[in-house]
Amino acid sequence: GLDKTKQAAKLAEIKQQNLLSAPQFDLLQSMLHADDKTDFATNIQQVSTEIVDNVGNNAIKFNKNQQIGIYKIIKPLGEGGMGSVYLAVRNDGAFEQKVALKLPHSNFNPQMLQRFEKERQILAQLTHNNIAHLLDGGTTENNQPFLVMEYIQGQDIEQYCIKKLPNLQQRIDLIIQTCAAVSFAHQKLVLHRDLKPNNILVTDNGQVKLLDFGIAKLLDDTNAENKTATQIMTRNYASPEQIQGKAVGTQSDLFSLAVIAYEIITGFHPFKSDNPHEREQHLVSGTITKITKRVNEKPQFPQLATIPANKIAGDLENILLKALQANPEERYQSVKEFADDLNNFCNNRPVKARKPSFTYTFAKLIQRHKIASMAILLTIATLITSSIYSYQKAQETQIQKDIAIKQKELAQQESSKATKISQFMQEIFKKARPAEGDKEVTAEDLLNQAMLDLKADKQLDAANRYQLLSILLESYIKLNNIDNLEIGLQDSYKNCTKALSSQHRSCLMLRRLEAFLLHLKRKNQQAVDIYQQVEDILRQQSPKNDDLLTLILIEQYSALINNDNKTLARQKVEQALQIYQQHKNFNPKEINDARINLTYSYIFSEEFDKADKYIREIAQYLQEYQLENTLNMASFLHLQAVYYSVKHEAQRSIAFREQAIQLMEKLYPNKKPDYYGFYLKGIAKAYFRAGDLDRKFSLQNPRKMLSDM
Repeated sequence: GLDKTKQAAKLAEIKQQNLLSAPQFDLLQSMLHADDKTDFATNIQQVSTEIVDNVGNNAIKFNKNQQIGIYKIIKPLGEGGMGSVYLAVRNDGAFEQKVALKLPHSNFNPQMLQRFEKERQILAQLTHNNIAHLLDGGTTENNQPFLVMEYIQGQDIEQYCIKKLPNLQQRIDLIIQTCAAVSFAHQKLVLHRDLKPNNILVTDNGQVKLLDFGIAKLLDDTNAENKTATQIMTRNYASPEQIQGKAVGTQSDLFSLAVIAYEIITGFHPFKSDNPHEREQHLVSGTITKITKRVNEKPQFPQLATIPANKIAGDLENILLKALQANPEERYQSVKEFADDLNNFCNNRPVKARKPSFTYTFAKLIQRHKIASMAILLTIATLITSSIYSYQKAQETQIQKDIAIKQKELAQQESSKATKISQFMQEIFKKARPAEGDKEVTAEDLLNQAMLDLKADKQLDAANRYQLLSILLESYIKLNNIDNLEIGLQDSYKNCTKALSSQHRSCLMLRRLEAFLLHLKRKNQQAVDIYQQVEDILRQQSPKNDDLLTLILIEQYSALINNDNKTLARQKVEQALQIYQQHKNFNPKEINDARINLTYSYIFSEEFDKADKYIREIAQYLQEYQLENTLNMASFLHLQAVYYSVKHEAQRSIAFREQAIQLMEKLYPNKKPDYYGFYLKGIAKAYFRAGDLDRKFSLQNPRKMLSDM
């Protein structure tokens, strides 16, 4: 840009050569002078207001208590290039209602007044929950038209976010609400063309209300091209085509929305704005700095720069960048597509702003179904771990040569089996690629496909077939699909013993699942009997399947407790821990689960010294593996709540129950797991026993709680 001296010389040259008309010259001069004003970079509409006031007569001002039709002025709310807005109240005796009264400046020419009348027609058809409603309209005594709008008590979207400091999900929700309003207007063939924070109000309950279609134009207006008059746009939020004076369309509104979204999510303007000229150069060229590289850059809104960059980088940043492309054709095709991709991000679905791949789609599937998918993956991981364990055990055992050879062969067989099973599951996951459209593949879809493929696969040997079958059936159980599964398990076990033997590991796994299912159905004695049968077989085997034996012992604990046999239940857990201590290769989570069960046993028998010992060990495990914000932590908090409840320390018990519930709500913000109700029931009883029926939850920091122990 030119410095002030050269600007003045250039202006004199333009005026002398009559290169511009008088109004055009005045506008150019005013724009250049506005660079000296602090607020010009954010809204050139103020300049247009000054031009209007300087060219014609001063606008009529309305005073407090002045009557306009059936409305009485209370106070001015704001003023723009086209008109003024007042807070008014209806006082015709029918009912009282606060409204926003909008009137154009008196010095508007007939063309501008016609545009104002067009706004009235446009707003009349825009009835949407996120758009300020047009309530009435008319003319003053001197034939000045006015609009009566719904009065919105709220703050503009940026000020609302600065005051409320909503989390990332809540900020995105505000943008999605705005998208719904703009998309609705586009369906009515209406462009807004001046989307900015001041035109997006948010009420105290978080509802977005879109304002000011004063410069909107009907898309099917055949009298003029959809070009942007310089005086009626806000350059900080204008699209490149608006800045360049080109034709605008729905994607211009999309661009402005994306700038606002970028600001409230990151705290930065997407295009560096040390001065207006540099910002617009970056804007037209599409130059945006990655959010991860802005760590040393000063944000325009420091209060909003609270979302960690790693939560924005990736899918969310790709969505914003796609909507901010300099070329309209490279943006989303509509505001609705932009909103849909934001919804995809919030729901861990693949986003259109990123190139699809199997790995990416599969990762999103896992994120959407964390509990179910982790159940399946953990089951597969357990199988592979057991194979590794068997192989290591074969290497370590050198007591007898023939046993070592047998163990090595067994380990190789298990390793081969794990490889085949892993390949089978990979093929199933490849088939999980979502079809075109909105269809979403669920974890249950995966299992159903796997069962069909397992039945159709004639190449698998019996050992692998029944091993896979046990994995799939266990996954069904963990998805709580247990209807009609009992008979199927019994039949599968019988067929397995015919094809292999009642001693084979795959068959024992099916038998163990039958016991687990009976336990879920509260048939505890039948479950205990089957568990004991499987345990007896495993103890007689050589080499021993210690990983399966410990699993049987741990699962027996719950069935025995429910069958009111606490003494035997404790013995089973103690036996499992003894086996764990003999080997180094067990999953530490399994060991910790055993500690939790044993701790409950000591609590219920009021052996608090022994319970204290295991509580400290569990706390150390959670710290070592950094599990303070996981379901493991929620279980530990509940364990301590029971501990203090049995010790008749009601308030401490309630405190731990509150923490457990708050952590559950954080882990599962949408759909809660089934046992969440069990947590709520427990704290309700605790409040009742404490006589504190109106108490509310107060979350303490779980990490601090661990460090204080």
